[in-house]
Formats: sequence, structure tokens, C-alpha cells
Amino acid sequence: MLVFFVLPLLLGCLRRPRSPGKAELQNRKDIANIEAVNQERELQNRKDIASIEVSSRERIAHMQFQRDIYLAAYAASSRDTTRVPRLTAPPYGLAPSPLALEFPADIALIVSSSDGDATGSPDSSNTD
Repeated sequence: MLVFFVLPLLLGCLRRPRSPGKAELQNRKDIANIEAVNQERELQNRKDIASIEVSSRERIAHMQFQRDIYLAAYAASSRDTTRVPRLTAPPYGLAPSPLALEFPADIALIVSSSDGDATGSPDSSNTD
């Protein structure tokens, strides 16, 4: 009885290691291909995330610029142009920028030159 259990174990230890078969070689190739595809996907995902971050920063900068123009036009159209109005929260939830506080009258002139007079009403002479 002992021969049936011990002899195969001894023979198994003495055998030389077998060479990989066709199926095992194919499995290794498949695993290498899958790893290459995963690396390409990861690289593409990183590129996509970077482009999303850049476009988000550009969008935030544009919204801050629009907010600054709005604040400058509002300050210029009020009776006291030296006082900048206090808002409870800036538009779009962004932090205030010093651009709106520097030259509000000049920015308001730029805005009003394209939209009509300083109140925002269009010119009556320009009716196309």
C-alpha cells in the first residue's frame, strides 16, 4: 500500500520539468496582449482626463472673466461709481477677482460700446 503512495511522489520529484505546451504558450501570448491593451487604455484615459482638466480650467477662467465684466458694468452704471456692489455670493460660485475692482468705468465703456448705451438698451439708430 505504501508503494502506491510514496513511489509516484518520488518519481514525480525525479522527473525533469516539462516544456510548455501549445495551450500554455497561447495563454501567455493572450495575457501579454491583454496587458498591452490595458496599458493603451490606461494611457488614453490619462490623456482624456488631462484634456477634461484643461477644458474645465478654460471654462472657469471664461466664467470669471464674464463675472468681472458684469461686476464692472454694474458698478459703472450705479450713481456712485467709486463703490463696488457687495454680492452675497459671486456668480457661478467662484472667488472674486481683482479685475472688476481696478477700472470699472473703462470696462463698462467697452461693454456699452458693443451693446448700445451704458444702460444696456440698444441704439435706436441701429435697426437692421
